[in-house]
Amino acid sequence: MGKTGLAALVEATTLMIPQPEPEIVEEIKAANQRFYDAFSDLDIAGMDRVWENSERAMCVHPGWSPLVGWESVRMSWERIFQNTALCSSRSVT
Repeated sequence: MGKTGLAALVEATTLMIPQPEPEIVEEIKAANQRFYDAFSDLDIAGMDRVWENSERAMCVHPGWSPLVGWESVRMSWERIFQNTALCSSRSVT
């Protein structure tokens, strides 16, 4: 028996979405890892390397208003890092 209703729609839609090349997936995973390494190490220089250093940068920290532009985003990370003694992250992929 075939799927019907929402299950069929979700399956059909998923099949229509093009999947990225494996190399792109690995590049994204590596970029995410560099971000979380900088985050865990409270490393502002690392954040400089992983973020878009222009007015196109945007960030929304939980409980904060949206930040636009690298200067504002960078200042937010500096503030967070200055007030954080220990930070850790783990991959959930």
